[in-house]
Amino acid sequence: MRLRLAIELGLTEFAGKVLQTHTADITNYDIDIDYSPLVTSVCKGHENVVRLLVQLGADTPAMYAFHSGDESITAAFLPYMKSTGAITNALIWAIESEAQASHAVRLILKHPMLDVNDKTRANGTALYFACTKVRPDLVDMLLRAGADENILHNQSRNPQGLDAGRNVLHTLARGYMQGQHLEACDEDVKRCVELVFAVGVNVHQVDARGNTALHGAKDATAVRRLLDAGADANATNQFGEIPLHKCRDDNIFKLLTERNDINAKSKGGRTPLVSLLANSHKVDTQSYARALEQALQLMKVGADVTLTDDQGNSALHHAVRMEHTGKHGLPFLEALIASGADVNLRNNQGEIPLHTIEPKACAGLQENVLTTLINTKADTEAGENKGRSPLMSFVDCLENSSPEDVVALFKKMVEVGALLDTTDSTGRTLLHATTPHCRGDTAPLRYLADHGVDPTQTDKEGNTLWHIAIPRFCSWRVLPNAFYEIAALGVHPRTPNKRGQSPLHVVCSFRQWAWQKASKSGKEDFPTIFDYIVAAQEDVDCPDDDGVTGLHLASTFAEDMVSILLSKGADPSRATHEELTPLHLAARSRQANIMGHLLDSLRAAKSPDAFLATIDATDSLGRTALYYACASGRAESVAVLLDHGATLDSVSFTGSAWSGCADFEEEQSTPGWHRFQKKWAPLKMGSLTREASWSSTHGDLHLARP
Repeated sequence: MRLRLAIELGLTEFAGKVLQTHTADITNYDIDIDYSPLVTSVCKGHENVVRLLVQLGADTPAMYAFHSGDESITAAFLPYMKSTGAITNALIWAIESEAQASHAVRLILKHPMLDVNDKTRANGTALYFACTKVRPDLVDMLLRAGADENILHNQSRNPQGLDAGRNVLHTLARGYMQGQHLEACDEDVKRCVELVFAVGVNVHQVDARGNTALHGAKDATAVRRLLDAGADANATNQFGEIPLHKCRDDNIFKLLTERNDINAKSKGGRTPLVSLLANSHKVDTQSYARALEQALQLMKVGADVTLTDDQGNSALHHAVRMEHTGKHGLPFLEALIASGADVNLRNNQGEIPLHTIEPKACAGLQENVLTTLINTKADTEAGENKGRSPLMSFVDCLENSSPEDVVALFKKMVEVGALLDTTDSTGRTLLHATTPHCRGDTAPLRYLADHGVDPTQTDKEGNTLWHIAIPRFCSWRVLPNAFYEIAALGVHPRTPNKRGQSPLHVVCSFRQWAWQKASKSGKEDFPTIFDYIVAAQEDVDCPDDDGVTGLHLASTFAEDMVSILLSKGADPSRATHEELTPLHLAARSRQANIMGHLLDSLRAAKSPDAFLATIDATDSLGRTALYYACASGRAESVAVLLDHGATLDSVSFTGSAWSGCADFEEEQSTPGWHRFQKKWAPLKMGSLTREASWSSTHGDLHLARP
């Protein structure tokens, strides 16, 4: 307490007497709530107390001392700096001081161990840090002391093998360091730039990404001086971008448009106009308005609105994707179209701008955008590469929209001439596109059905609404009334597609969201889509054209499904047209628990001889379930078969357990047979060549022939 009082009042003699009898007080403080005596002395500016504490062994927090910018404190600490690195740190700390530290800096520059171009700290020199503070007095002082203006910060090699890195011009032009923008006086910036130009700074220096000081510049004064000194306004970085591609400051923007190639393209084929609009899809209202003002400025000085990027997207494609419109957006769209933007220009995906419009604009939130395009003869029935009209594209994008918004979308599009009775290249109708998004309220489905869209119409593969919707219904919460409403539209949950695959085949191909242990909501109390589809079946063993049943599919990955299907009478001994039983498939899919369920069901339903015959049954390649268990590499699968009486001996090596052991490595390298299948992984089902019409989580059902 007495030492603290002496320090607060700057009583050097009294502090010395206290420390003669209480030396421990130098370090006796709580670092969580208080500064050390030395730090407090530095902050108070009591030079003599600082000297006393240092002499008596106080730990020297050099950063605090030199950050103070106080010449006397600096003088007290300097004798204890014993290396070039320590002196460099001291110099940079003094430069970074918020105080006018010119006297402290001048004092450090006189130190005999100082290397003014040392890069010990943060890979930058003292001159670089002085430029980040925009301190012309310090910059001048350092240059007079021999500071090299062309030493690079974060030096590296670019792909051409040349030295790359930021020099002092980069930081002066950016006007900030470590993310904090400095509101520097224009005169200070101008003076700093002139000082480094006077000694020959390289105005064309690029950093590791090829950016010159003009790329990403935020200080208009520095940019103006750089341009006057010959900086290339059309220099490209490694992405092919000129400074105008990256500029977002209004004042700098005006300077660059006077000297830039307005239609220069980056490596992605984007002009500054296209780049500006493409990067403004999701910004705040103020940034959006500024972007449109800059875009208009580009158009006034000759930006070609018909040019497209490498994806075929024009400025209009990007402009209609922007979430904001208001008083700024609509006049801009009108100006863009008046300048020659084609409302029916197709990008590489065959999309016209109407396809790429922000979906919210069509649901009534920004409907004037839609109206603007329609009034300028945009084709409401233009099909993109997948044959989808703009309306169908909107529906596919309305992931989390309310039923009310979807109905509003339909009504608005009908008003402007869109057809509801439309299909894509696969034959999907708007009902096919809309049904997967329903989670309870089926108002959009009823609206379409009431306005002439046939609920029973299938796509080109014969898929009904059930076939298309079930994959999504398996992945999130859907209320049962959605199932009942779909059925009420006349779409039967047993109708197969052209391959003989019923909705049961589809639902048995996907993990059920409601059953996942990781589900935050736990198990659902109401029927899931799986429960509903199974309950609607007259025969759960109904096969498709390849002889595949729901049990065959479920046996490759879903223990719960297998248990339910068996309880509903599914036949565990039924084989596909390739003679694969559920037991073969479970063994190959490394599903020992499922094998246990199947074996228990077989034992209960068959005589001992028939039971053993089923276990040892061979597929069309002569392979047994034991072969697949051995090839799978799962010892537990092998054990469960042997425990239930599977025959180990075989007349032929082909298809035997021994053959399975020999084929282990080949089976492990087979694509798609990882222990944990990914959701939505596209896998073949039922034959060697044909793929399912949906993406599934079940294992592969086809045979790998030698």
